[in-house]
Amino acid sequence: MTTTKERDWIILCDEIDDGTYDEGLNEIVKTINMRREVVIRRKARRLAVNLEAMDKVILTNGIKPKYLDGITGHIVKLQGDSAIVMVDELPSAHAGRPSKGKQSRKYVIPLVHIEKLDEDTGSLKDLDDDDFIEDDDDDDTGDDE
Repeated sequence: MTTTKERDWIILCDEIDDGTYDEGLNEIVKTINMRREVVIRRKARRLAVNLEAMDKVILTNGIKPKYLDGITGHIVKLQGDSAIVMVDELPSAHAGRPSKGKQSRKYVIPLVHIEKLDEDTGSLKDLDDDDFIEDDDDDDTGDDE
């Protein structure tokens, strides 16, 4: 069962799809982007209070250069509204990226581009075959008897 808030959201999305707000679409986009910035800054303020050295983090929220987006690492040191982050692995070498020999594993990252991960969060590379749960339907032969 959907809530009133969920129904309102669906109606709003349908109205945008139908062109109801086309005349004000640019204003809607500006408003959403401003709101997104407020949310990101608010999260960064809270993060500054809760972040400690060795916390596991992911780099995100429009970080530049783009090749750092989604990279995980850990906090080395906090510095005001930034943190020194030691990345788990260097981004692969592609156009626009420094060669492996010139890349550092430590970056000074503004807190607005950092999200804290749970301590037990790793990467998919950390999983063994034993970590995967088999599908209950693997033995299903298609017979309903």
